[in-house]
Amino acid sequence: MSLADARQFVTEVEVNPDLRAWVAAAHWDMAVVFDAAAQLNLSFTEDELSTALDQLWGILGE
Repeated sequence: MSLADARQFVTEVEVNPDLRAWVAAAHWDMAVVFDAAAQLNLSFTEDELSTALDQLWGILGE
């Protein structure tokens, strides 16, 4: 698990409209996020995702 993977996932969400729609429709439910990440061979914790969101979008995932 890594922060780099979490940052990559956030970037994928930004550039992939299908992924963005899937995650948004689930209201960023972590089960859906982790499933989507696994399909991209990415692995990260909820805390790492929160940090990545804060770093890239300037928001906390709280």
